[in-house]
Amino acid sequence: AASLGGEVDDAAIAAALYFAAHPRMVRGRVVELAGGVGFGGIFSAIAAGAAHPPPASEVNPDAEEENEQDDEEANDILPTKDEAPPLPPYFESLLLSDSSEEVLNNAYKNTQESGFGAGQLSLGILDWAMPVQREMKNQYDLILGCDVATEFPNVKRIARMVAYMLKANPDFLRGGRGADERPAELDGGHFVHIGPQTREVIHDLRTKLRNGYRMDVNVGLIELERFDLNPLILDSIEEEAAADEKLLTEDDGIVEYKTQSKEKFSTFAARHSPDYDGFNGEYFFPAETGMEGTDAPSSSRWAGDGNDNSGPSDGPQT
Repeated sequence: AASLGGEVDDAAIAAALYFAAHPRMVRGRVVELAGGVGFGGIFSAIAAGAAHPPPASEVNPDAEEENEQDDEEANDILPTKDEAPPLPPYFESLLLSDSSEEVLNNAYKNTQESGFGAGQLSLGILDWAMPVQREMKNQYDLILGCDVATEFPNVKRIARMVAYMLKANPDFLRGGRGADERPAELDGGHFVHIGPQTREVIHDLRTKLRNGYRMDVNVGLIELERFDLNPLILDSIEEEAAADEKLLTEDDGIVEYKTQSKEKFSTFAARHSPDYDGFNGEYFFPAETGMEGTDAPSSSRWAGDGNDNSGPSDGPQT
């Protein structure tokens, strides 16, 4: 925690595990809500990149087992300090957002040491209580929330923000596939939320997305098991300093089991309905007006007809 500039929530660790199992979901433009020190977003992208299957052009079906790397090299998937981290092939950028400038300042060091390329990682102020800025509407392929649904009053704000910021299904906007050569499973944006299974407000957020914004929601579960280990001081080494030196200098550290804990996390991935056309209006969202500032429909049209009357606004502070 001290080296990262703040606490790392277990939900952020669960997020990295989630995207290691679903690496194709980390692509395009990604934003993390209430990113804190940035662990969840940064390591989710790295985990997805490390777990992403190689392109077909790099796969040799005739390779013999003896030609494979030894176990030590094969398991060394994380980069060294001087190496760029592995990132998914369709990944473009990650925005770590928060409503607190102080929190973002603490995360700045982590962005500098992450090894991401120029323009791939940025910080931005995002206040859920404010209207979604025009430049952020229908822009993101993945929105990540690591335990952000903690209070019921925030449910409406989060759901409304996600509905506006998440990309629509390209199938609907293009009238069918063909214009984009990306794999079919990459179409459409996703909002992924991960939080403790016991938190009831997460169910309220899922309900709001389904009923208020007609989004498709798929629910899952992650069980995070933690082992706390202590260095083991061998009785055969009489001097404590010598024992500590042995543990520090040997490659194979000797540890003893201390405690074990388990925590279950509820996960869900939400995406716009195939009928969603990329605009937010009171007729598309029956449980919400969807009207935002100058987006309010006139008597002759509604916001779903493709006419954007919203005025200019500033983009996120980065």
